[in-house]
Amino acid sequence: MIHFGGNDYLDLARHPRVVEAAVRALREWGASSCASRVSVGTLPVHQELEARLARFLGFEEAVALSSGYLAALAAFNPFHGAEVLLDGGAHPSLQNGALASGASIRPFAHFDAVDLERRLEEWKSGGRGSQGVPAAERPLAAVEGVDGFGGVVAPLDRLYPASAGAGLTLLVDDAHGAGVLGARGRGTAELFDLPRENLVIIGSLGKAFGSSGGFVAGSRSLMERVRGGAAYRGSTALAPGAAAAALAALELVEEEPWRRERALALGRKLRLGMERQGLPVAGRPARRNGDQVDFPVVALNFPGPEEAAAVAAGLLERRIKVAHFAYASSGSASRLRIPLSARHQEGDIDALLMALEETRGSAGI
Repeated sequence: MIHFGGNDYLDLARHPRVVEAAVRALREWGASSCASRVSVGTLPVHQELEARLARFLGFEEAVALSSGYLAALAAFNPFHGAEVLLDGGAHPSLQNGALASGASIRPFAHFDAVDLERRLEEWKSGGRGSQGVPAAERPLAAVEGVDGFGGVVAPLDRLYPASAGAGLTLLVDDAHGAGVLGARGRGTAELFDLPRENLVIIGSLGKAFGSSGGFVAGSRSLMERVRGGAAYRGSTALAPGAAAAALAALELVEEEPWRRERALALGRKLRLGMERQGLPVAGRPARRNGDQVDFPVVALNFPGPEEAAAVAAGLLERRIKVAHFAYASSGSASRLRIPLSARHQEGDIDALLMALEETRGSAGI
């Protein structure tokens, strides 16, 4: 069986160094600290992970939490009660994080810098321009760095200038981009050469880093306010084994760039092959300096859930596993999400493309 599923983009979840690091941490600290970070839950492995993440991402500090979803909740705490300009296609964790902070949400069109600018003008025209307004009282713009279900990278080269030009902080959920994109795998901020001022990154340790947990990275003052929130103070610390596994994965991301290079190249091969077949590829790739930005997820849109399920079943008959499921995003049941990993080979992509060509006819596509 050739399996296309999950988010282990760099094939690190079962890497011997990652597994062994987790085992050593389990033996030294146990399965859990059984406490919050503000009582007795903070262990040396948490502090080491946070320092390493901050250096890797290019921020003053980072905070590790027990899930990426929790990181989204924690990231909004410093902006309690603010207005949030939220990308309309963003992950539900961003919407829930904003609502939990008491923010009012003003949506803008998905990955649309022009609509973001229009929303900013509406804010300014209401007499709430950024001139003289404390940063904590200005709106916050929030967006995903990568649409993880469709594999499309956000045009941060246009979204960041729009928000920063109005004096706003841009919060980027880089759960899928961190570890994969950028010259050194540091995510969408590195890909688009974004300054670290007026920027907050949240991410997941359960995707490219092959572990579990989440993080928030930003300025020192902002991270102090993250640590003051209920999501940080009221939750059990990240499991020590997961923290140690993420540390080992971070080392491999830096030491073995071939992993992300292969995953990105396979994503490009699959997308181009599907387009040549005339398959209904979802989304339009972002561009960086005129070049298409590839990502190791390619999705197919179908007229309805029945057609998507029929193609998935046809692939399974040919010993290729692509999950068909409904996700949080609208219309996801009519889509097949095909994630790739550094473990895949070019022959796997060829086999998938051949099977799709054979299967589409029986599904009436």
